[in-house]
Amino acid sequence: MEEDRVRDCVLYFKGNTGFDRTMKALWEKWRSYGRLAGEISLPDPVEEEIKALEGFFGESVCKKGKLRFQARAFEQALENTRFQQLSLKEILEEYFGRPLFSKKEEETELQARKEAFFCRLRETAIRRNPQMKKESLQCIASADTGNEKEALQSGSAGLRWLEALSSQKLWQLCQIVGNEDACLELVLKIEDALYRLEKLDPKKGVRLAVLAMECTGDPHGFDRGTTAGNLLLGALPVLLPKNGHRIELSPRMDAEDALERYIRCGIRPDDLSSFTILYRILLKDEQGIVPAYEAMAARREPVLVSLLNMRNIRSAIPLNRNVYVVENQMIFSQLCEDCPEASLICTSGQVRTASLMLLDLLCREDVTIFYSGDLDPEGICIADRLILRGKDKIRPWHMTVGDYEEALSNVVLTESRLCKLESVQSDSLKEVAEAVKSKGMAGYQESLLKKMTEEIRTG
Repeated sequence: MEEDRVRDCVLYFKGNTGFDRTMKALWEKWRSYGRLAGEISLPDPVEEEIKALEGFFGESVCKKGKLRFQARAFEQALENTRFQQLSLKEILEEYFGRPLFSKKEEETELQARKEAFFCRLRETAIRRNPQMKKESLQCIASADTGNEKEALQSGSAGLRWLEALSSQKLWQLCQIVGNEDACLELVLKIEDALYRLEKLDPKKGVRLAVLAMECTGDPHGFDRGTTAGNLLLGALPVLLPKNGHRIELSPRMDAEDALERYIRCGIRPDDLSSFTILYRILLKDEQGIVPAYEAMAARREPVLVSLLNMRNIRSAIPLNRNVYVVENQMIFSQLCEDCPEASLICTSGQVRTASLMLLDLLCREDVTIFYSGDLDPEGICIADRLILRGKDKIRPWHMTVGDYEEALSNVVLTESRLCKLESVQSDSLKEVAEAVKSKGMAGYQESLLKKMTEEIRTG
């Protein structure tokens, strides 16, 4: 019988649109306080709202262009109608067609759901992987002796990742995927991938497509840019030493940084499209200097070296103590012709992983590496990245303010490109970065080719 009265009451309020904003305001007040409290204030009321509320309260509630009244007063006024003794909470729930909870209650319930989902994930993972069950029990036992952290560190990568994932991150992922079951399956596929990667022979590695096929049944299942691919990329740091448990759901990385992370973790993606070009630099594997590179150096021929070629290389030996690195292929070709005794590298624009691997090897040798790029935001940022990576081994070459003024072109730089210079960290590049920002014009290597050639010849 009371349910019928509640429905009649809701029909009454819904039958007069002048109550619409009032009912929404009462709903929000209840969510905020878990009860009716505070003042309702409705600015710029229309005539229909004024009539509805003044008729309901039996007095004027319009003051200074606003409808203002205490939330509790609405409930008291309801007692003077035929709907007396009805619960306003029940009326609001019927009016909006859903349960009414306070924000605190919603947060408590949500947190409970997150924790329950996280526990469900761990239980499912442990059930599928008996080794993880053993490791989890060791962690629990170690907690009593204060050695839980050490036990966790010695556990599998999958266990470390699940612990680092946290219920909050897991819940965020659940919202991305769409439902709990699909999210759980996805996380278990990543755990499986980490388990397989941890057991790999580091010398062999595994192709990304093969790993995806084994774990997901789809060779494109871990493609970068997909939810699963991004999640795997963000989980890989647990396989790396000295990286703690910091993980990301969708890491923001450029293609070459992602490729480098894959390689460090034993994943072999496309290793032919990443390449570098070297001139008079010898490469050594476990058996010694690779004859093909020795022969090409003797013939003074440049060599295109792919990431696949770099796979078994252990060191790089330049035939000169100074190694000159340029991004521009035309500049590189000309320097090879004009400076046949030099040791040179061409990165072909953005520095690919193959070039980074070669430079890392050279940084171990007793050599100095000089890098020269275009004097525009992209070229300066590439130089900055390499200098920071190589510490004192890599130095900027012909990238001063004087070089910039000599290489100045008519190309106007957009504001979005100039903003990239804000990230420059190397002291040796900050002055030229400021000059480029000030003039707003690009400088190009071609104007410096003669100076570069003369310096190599006399150096």
